[in-house]
Amino acid sequence: MLDISLSTIILSISALALGIGIGWWISTVRRIQQDTLTHQELRGLRHQYDCAVEENNRLRQQIKQVEENRAKAVSLLDATNDYGYFLETRKALEDSRKRSESHLKKLQEQEQHIVKLTSIIQSIQSEHDAKIGRGLNLPTPTPIESARRS
Repeated sequence: MLDISLSTIILSISALALGIGIGWWISTVRRIQQDTLTHQELRGLRHQYDCAVEENNRLRQQIKQVEENRAKAVSLLDATNDYGYFLETRKALEDSRKRSESHLKKLQEQEQHIVKLTSIIQSIQSEHDAKIGRGLNLPTPTPIESARRS
């Protein structure tokens, strides 16, 4: 009788240890998967941010060119008295103004998008830093990711 109860106790302890080991392994695998997904999402957001900044710079250059064209048209308007040329210049000014407003609207949308992406990146980064602060073993960023971050 003692042998049966002793073997039952040993079997129960072994099953408990096996269950704890399997549970620990599953939680570790899931945490690593979540960290990988977080890093992938962060890389995607950084790429979107870089694209938005490039688009923003391109729109700024276009706005600058339109403003220069407008300034040239205004200076020509002041220099001439020909009514036909005045009408052409006026039309060119109106077109420049419309394009300038369009580019300005796109620029404002891009800036809003950049602000949104920046806040998302900061929140993900703070979550990531909080995980590191809790002692989780997260994969370290590659030198390329570190360079993008700064």
